Amino acid sequence: MKKINKDQHAFLLFAALVLGCLIVCRPAFANQDLSHHSDLAADELAISSEIEQIGEYNSATITQTGQQITTHVYQNGQYNETKINQSGLENSISVYQDGVRQVATITQGGELNTAEFEQIGEENFATLTQTGYSNTVSLTQDGIANSATIEQAGEYNKATVEQQGNNNSAQISQLGQSGNATIKQFGNNLKAEVIQGL
Repeated sequence: MKKINKDQHAFLLFAALVLGCLIVCRPAFANQDLSHHSDLAADELAISSEIEQIGEYNSATITQTGQQITTHVYQNGQYNETKINQSGLENSISVYQDGVRQVATITQGGELNTAEFEQIGEENFATLTQTGYSNTVSLTQDGIANSATIEQAGEYNKATVEQQGNNNSAQISQLGQSGNATIKQFGNNLKAEVIQGL
């Protein structure tokens, strides 16, 4: 058998290293590409929630399942409570509570829906069920023991509630398309109801 000299041995070793790199290194580049695409997918599925609390015994619970959905909750005071169940695509929720024993409950699904709550005072209560497409809710409560219940389905509906005073009650139900409902209450012991799209 012919012996391999040092130069031949070095050449064979170099060739083996090059071949090994071609076999081992190429899948590594493929993995990098896959991870890059995975990061893009994660951005497209982004879910964001933020809670700011000042005071004592405030409670905020957010449950989110969906894509590109956002929720922000701010609570200042005592015993304020927010419960949010959010799903769907590109939906957003904002809740601002300043006072004592405010309660906000929101269930949101569908696509491109928006809800904004502002509660100032004591024992104000608001609940929203929102589904469908491109619906909007704006709620402001300033006082004591005001209540509002809003239901939205369908498409392109807009609901606005503004309550200033005590013991006022507002209810809006929008189940069709392109409804526009506004309730403004200034005073005490007022009651209003709007039903659209039956």
